[in-house]
Amino acid sequence: DNTITVRVKSLINTKNSGYFIANIVSIKNLPCILCPKVEMRWYRQSFAVQAGQPHTFKVKLKALQGKGNP
Repeated sequence: DNTITVRVKSLINTKNSGYFIANIVSIKNLPCILCPKVEMRWYRQSFAVQAGQPHTFKVKLKALQGKGNP
C-alpha cells in the first residue's frame, strides 16, 4: 500500500464519481515531477470527486494487465 496525492483530471463515468483519471502529484509525501496519469477505481466511496480537485488516497498500485488497450 502507498499513500499518493492526485489531482483529478476527468471522470470516466459521470454516474460513478469513484471511477476517474488523475495525475499523481506526490507519492509518500515526495513530489513527483514526471509521474504518469493513472486510472483509479474507488470502491465504497465516502464522497464524490470532481475534475481539478486534489485528494490523498491510500492505494494499491497494479500494473497494466494487457497490451491491447493501454
